[in-house]
Amino acid sequence: MRRLVVESSAIEVANYLGIGSSLSRLDSFEVLSFLKEQPNEVAMICRVRFKEGTKKIDEVLAEPSAVIQHLDRESNGAHVYYIKRKPLRVPSPSVLTAGGYLTTFELKDGVFRVGFLGGAKEVGRFLRLLRRMSIQFKVASLTDAKFSSDSPLGKLTDKQRKVLTSAYRLGYYDLPKRINSEDLAHRLGMRSSTMVVHRIKAERRILAALLNA
Repeated sequence: MRRLVVESSAIEVANYLGIGSSLSRLDSFEVLSFLKEQPNEVAMICRVRFKEGTKKIDEVLAEPSAVIQHLDRESNGAHVYYIKRKPLRVPSPSVLTAGGYLTTFELKDGVFRVGFLGGAKEVGRFLRLLRRMSIQFKVASLTDAKFSSDSPLGKLTDKQRKVLTSAYRLGYYDLPKRINSEDLAHRLGMRSSTMVVHRIKAERRILAALLNA
């Protein structure tokens, strides 16, 4: 597994996405967790810091159909929100990936930073998609993904991690499922039987690590 971080000018990305006016109201924005991704809807937990004069996310997010819930206000003045809305112009996590996924999406100090985790093929595909978006960006880092010995993911092989994380991100474990076993195997470029073996072994190792078996 490889861990990629790319950076780009916040202004350039905002102009591409058509959110320049919203950007002017934000001091920082960070997706803490992607909860749901579908072609017509995304849901996430976000941390937001407003610039002086802006008090609510409603003043920034100009989409009447969006669902917004304020979860917390932190001691440093940042706000934590649950947001469900239509995707921005940028391709969303599962569209971009077949085994990899976005780990970071943040705006800070005039820079957009996006983190991505996947195999070598997924990283290459992700970079090609970014280039087709005609946004200038730089690769801030590209390293082997390291998992601590205390992490359950550290107990898995690369293929097992790829299958398990992809299954989770693409909605295999959702109720109802957003992807079935056959489609998941196709997305991963594996035979269905091979994917199932990797998934079961990964699940067993995760459970063993959690239950100290």
